[in-house]
Amino acid sequence: MVLLIPTIMTHRTGRHSLNHALGILINAIITIALIGSVVLLVTALPSHRHEPLRLLGSGAALWFTNVLVFALWYWRLDGGGPTARDKRREFGSRSFVFPQMQIERVERGQFNVERWRPGFVDYLFIAFTQSSTFGPTDATLLAHWAKALTM
Repeated sequence: MVLLIPTIMTHRTGRHSLNHALGILINAIITIALIGSVVLLVTALPSHRHEPLRLLGSGAALWFTNVLVFALWYWRLDGGGPTARDKRREFGSRSFVFPQMQIERVERGQFNVERWRPGFVDYLFIAFTQSSTFGPTDATLLAHWAKALTM
């Protein structure tokens, strides 16, 4: 939360490179906290001191957080981040092959994807489906960083 205010301020004042760096720092902190929480949950399991429903609830919360964290990483890193992608205004993605990118150029107008670019929901969907199936689903991974992060 402490870094959220400077992140908002740098975005509104147009200092996009600093905003990008702060976003990555926030993602890294959340990722470290998530890993720490998973370790705490796993170490708490053998002690049998907590109720099973409470442990299941903690596991579900950690899974949901994991999906959000990976969605943020994908969104933040693909094509230099959301601001860089918006400035380029190019079709598609540089690190993933989304289904919209596989529609023939002449048919894109019919499906309203002529100027399509992925948004946060697209990255959230990738993170959710990969977390649920333990592998890529509708979007193929192109970039090495995306493949490593998925592993």
